[in-house]
Amino acid sequence: VEYEPAPDGRQIPRPRRYVELATGMHYWDRGQWKESQELIEAYPGGAVARHGQHKVIFAYNLATLGAIDMELPDGNRLRSHVLGLSYFDTASGKNVLIAGVKDCTGVIVEPNQVLYQDAFEGLRADVRYTYTRAGFEQDIILHERPLGPEAYGLDPATTRLQVWTEFVQGPKPVKGRRA
Repeated sequence: VEYEPAPDGRQIPRPRRYVELATGMHYWDRGQWKESQELIEAYPGGAVARHGQHKVIFAYNLATLGAIDMELPDGNRLRSHVLGLSYFDTASGKNVLIAGVKDCTGVIVEPNQVLYQDAFEGLRADVRYTYTRAGFEQDIILHERPLGPEAYGLDPATTRLQVWTEFVQGPKPVKGRRA
């Protein structure tokens, strides 16, 4: 609601409306707009999501260097892989790797999800990727509680569980100034 002045000086409420359609509804491909699809397809050596603004290639094995290869709408690429799970103590700055990634096979479990089951050494946890019109997500699904931070000599009150994802390729940084 916005308020507008009336001829007599009073403020009159005027409702305003908008309709949000969606993000990423279409993508540009070979000179034409195509409707995006939240779809991941199998191919030899892994899986691919190619019907949207960003494209993603999923390696068959999560423990592969650059297992996730994403092409951005501007043509730049981000190649990454999960290294493991760690505890980080924000007070002391100490970091402990508690579960490294291990060989595991990705499976398409929904039209737009790839699941790497039992993905870590010493901890029952999966890695799930979700491809949508608007973005791309990486989730860790814990099937058991990891040992607490105190088992590694860290303070539970100031320690956080982290996922380490290493990017092995990305766009070159652009240096600039702003006033």
